[in-house]
Amino acid sequence: MTRTSGYRQIACRTCLTRYKVLNYISINLTATERWSDGRRVGSLFDNGYGIRACNCKKYYRLSEAIDMGLLTAPEIQEIEADEQGSEVYNIPAFLLRQADHSILDSIKSDSKSFFNKIKSFIFTKNKEVKRTKKVIVQKPLGDEIIEKIPDAIVVRDSEMYEIIRNKEEYSVALVLAARERYRMHQNDKYREPFRNFCNDRSLPIPEYEISMEHHENTQAILDAYLESEKKDWRDIGDLYRELGEFEKALESLNLVIESHDNQSGLERTIRACEMRISNPLLI
Repeated sequence: MTRTSGYRQIACRTCLTRYKVLNYISINLTATERWSDGRRVGSLFDNGYGIRACNCKKYYRLSEAIDMGLLTAPEIQEIEADEQGSEVYNIPAFLLRQADHSILDSIKSDSKSFFNKIKSFIFTKNKEVKRTKKVIVQKPLGDEIIEKIPDAIVVRDSEMYEIIRNKEEYSVALVLAARERYRMHQNDKYREPFRNFCNDRSLPIPEYEISMEHHENTQAILDAYLESEKKDWRDIGDLYRELGEFEKALESLNLVIESHDNQSGLERTIRACEMRISNPLLI
């Protein structure tokens, strides 16, 4: 179940414009369709790889924004405290001892007996402790105030090209995320023909012809994955498959450690390689 609790406030690192985003407690990644290139259709959580736009015409990832914490307001409360601000518990001083120091040790080390100390504590008027320490706690802001803070601006897949075109201005992680979203956008036109093929196998396998721009973008994603210290051979194999390099795709997929979670999708991807199908797959 996807659950939220209030909002978090973030700020663009370029111009410090503030926005609000939902504060997620739990996330459900269930979707009606899951595709090999990462596209989820009917997902209960579509974060768009965390890419957002700012009014300053720059893009950023939510993980790279300045996190200003939960949207809350200060409230003043009073506690019992001494002049230094330490909370007062009124514990007798002779009971404040080290954990490894017994009461008998305290008696032996002091001229007064243990019982005299108790008597002194009971019948002696304690010094009055100043109790005016004020502390600040946080409480949720009212809806009318939260509504005045703009939502973080969600961007379309087609806008990812602007990030790719100006990649020198952005972080490596943001550019890679933009490339992955742009790959899905470029593949969208092949999804309906492949759905029809899955529903009726008498139809011919849909043709998958990609432009030079599409090829360069997919190759750039593959290169980034191959340079990663922790390689995801499943994704690497699927990228090789989309580029039509089926032998390299099978070599990569054979390195995947099969599990219950990936078994079905892995088998479909291997079968597609053997059939020399490059299209994005329903997995």
